Amino acid sequence: MKEHIEISFPSEISNLTSLEIDLQAVEVRFSEIVDRLVKELDIGGRSLVISVMTRASDRVGVAKRSFRWGDRYRLFISISIPSHKQALWGLRKVEWSLWNPISDSRHFYFVEEIDYSSYNTIEDYIVDAATKALILLFTKGVTCGGHRIKFSKCPL
Repeated sequence: MKEHIEISFPSEISNLTSLEIDLQAVEVRFSEIVDRLVKELDIGGRSLVISVMTRASDRVGVAKRSFRWGDRYRLFISISIPSHKQALWGLRKVEWSLWNPISDSRHFYFVEEIDYSSYNTIEDYIVDAATKALILLFTKGVTCGGHRIKFSKCPL
């Protein structure tokens, strides 16, 4: 991972443990993808923090704007985690967590509807959904401190 890009995986799912989602494995896989993506970007010397938030929500989306965070710029991805009723690998804890829908928000770009049955594990789903969201953001473009970050062509 380039030293000017950091990835974090906060969660709004109550009492989430590494037994339910192996976020370390997700971070390793997602970091490799981010490394390939940033080779096609001019980030203008900016330091980026990509926050991939797992939450009880209705859609996968990415915030249209970056947020200043000290001397870095934060890009926010929202990953909806399905319940155990929606996917074999879904989490029961989602039903107990605060429901935080983003569908009505004009502040997000949304990834197309995702078919949970096409994934074998929750980790596969999170990596793929986060990748799709990040590609969508860099395809549309995002401004960080006056510098526009956008793909000239998508590398994946």
